[in-house]
Amino acid sequence: MKYIQSFIKSMGANGCYFICLCKLGEEITKKEVDYLRIAEKSINHGYIDFNKKDFEDKNNFYVRQPWGVLELITGESWNVRKEVGIYDAKENEFEVWFWATSQANADKGIGHFTTVNDNLLQNSNTVKKGKVYSKRIFTRK
Repeated sequence: MKYIQSFIKSMGANGCYFICLCKLGEEITKKEVDYLRIAEKSINHGYIDFNKKDFEDKNNFYVRQPWGVLELITGESWNVRKEVGIYDAKENEFEVWFWATSQANADKGIGHFTTVNDNLLQNSNTVKKGKVYSKRIFTRK
């Protein structure tokens, strides 16, 4: 991969939802995921956005088709829906949480994604000062 360091930097800055999907895939399959390989495949399939001319583009790693990323990892077909932050997941539902520091930020999509058990950042002000405003719920088709 060309400019691998810039690619990883972009993933770290903008890829929290994508990384959560990889973490979720690891939880489901009980296998380690090759994040770089899945990122490349996801970009090539159009599941996530990546501007190869500008590795610092703020839209890099925007997830267009989260079900597709999870399918690449698990080999299974998935449905995904958005629920409110207080939604209680049911059996056989997998969730990714969206945190924000205010409703206004949540409405604008300004926040941070985590898995239920793992904040991907060592220190996240959004998680410290915010709350879960919505959840992405995944179920097998």
